[in-house]
Amino acid sequence: MSLLQLIGKAAYKCILSSNKKSDFQELKNLFSRVQKSDLNFTACSDYDLDKYRQIFLQIFEDTKIMAFIVILAENARIPLHDHHQMNGFVKIIEGCAKVETFTPVKEGRSPSEIICRRELEGEITSETKSCLTLSPNFGNIHQLSAINGPCAFFDILFPPYESDFFRLIKLHLSGSKTNCQASPGVRRIPSCT
Repeated sequence: MSLLQLIGKAAYKCILSSNKKSDFQELKNLFSRVQKSDLNFTACSDYDLDKYRQIFLQIFEDTKIMAFIVILAENARIPLHDHHQMNGFVKIIEGCAKVETFTPVKEGRSPSEIICRRELEGEITSETKSCLTLSPNFGNIHQLSAINGPCAFFDILFPPYESDFFRLIKLHLSGSKTNCQASPGVRRIPSCT
């Protein structure tokens, strides 16, 4: 069985299982092993990143799971967003990304405002041994930027979206005066394959 088949099987197990913690750890361990060769992905340079700063390549989607590759041109950013009530696994397969994740701690003064705690701020590369995990209750609000060249990452979300891919969030960092406003979401680009 290929690594992708094992990941798919482990993701379904997470959805259906009552032993979530060990099943999620198994999926994280498998996901952390992914390399671009497992996805038949050759290189970011194979795509027109001058024309399309962000490219979305759908790998698989059904009613339970959504798997895709995102390619970002150098300095391109996926703006601050969340995957409401979803679990996500992210593995950089080429290049380097700056990642920031936040967890909501309370609602703000308006429905579009959320007070959050910063969970992670750092750089992850294709050499990073582990993957980034997001859950409905931890680190789900996040943004990624390609640094030091283009980058590509493999992502799996469950349950998948039924409609709009990203939603707009206004974010205030807990204990900070910093305001971050997300810009409109990423557009889906048809796969070149």
